[in-house]
Parts: sequence; C-alpha cells; structure tokens
Amino acid sequence: MKQQRFLFYTTWKKQIEILSDEQAKRFVLNLIRYAEGEDPILPTDGEKLMWYGIEPSLDINKTKYTNKVLANRENGKLGGAPAGNKNAIKEKTTQNNLISDNREVISDDSKGVIDKFQKNKDDYEKKKDNKD
Repeated sequence: MKQQRFLFYTTWKKQIEILSDEQAKRFVLNLIRYAEGEDPILPTDGEKLMWYGIEPSLDINKTKYTNKVLANRENGKLGGAPAGNKNAIKEKTTQNNLISDNREVISDDSKGVIDKFQKNKDDYEKKKDNKD
C-alpha cells in the first residue's frame, strides 16, 4: 500500500547530524521512496547501517497504518450507529447555543442532604440522651 505520509522521529536527529549534506538529503529521499514502495539507495556502509537501524520502526508504523485503514474500512461497511441510538443523533450547535435543550438537568440537593444528616444526628442524640 502506497503511503502519503510517515512518522519521522526526532530521535533520529543525532544520526542525521553525522551524515554529510548529500547523505542527509539522500536519507530523506529514501524515506519518501520507502513510503512509496521503492527500495532505498544506500551507496555507503554508514548509510546502510543507519537505514537498517530505522527500517524496523518504519515497517511497524506501516503495518499499524495498514491495519487501521482496513479496520476503518470494515467499520464503515457496518453503516454507523443504528437508528434510534443516542450516539447517532447529531445536534447542531452554534457559538451562542452551546447547551442542548435535551440535556439532563442535574439538581443540587445539598441542602436536603444536610437537612437529612442534621435530622439523623438529632434523632441519634435523642436516643443517646434517653439511654443515659
């Protein structure tokens, strides 16, 4: 599968700095060739050594990319969420209307909780006083 993009790791920086300008240019062009399915051009032992060190990571990333494309393709064949599924409903929002009218309202019942706690505490105190 011909790729249009690939991951470029910043950890390669030290290796690239060792290369001459001509070799660095060839390295970048080899990355592009490899992504397009072509063989890299490796005229020197140093370039071969460097390339064979990074090639496994390129292969792993290519495999991950291919698997993701195939999985997305299969998921796309399923047609999305079934009708009636809340995930299938897409609401239009604007900057002025960021809150949906269908949202669940969460009430603050902290006063009720505190009142209930106080009543339970008072009942406990009364029972405690009656036992003494």
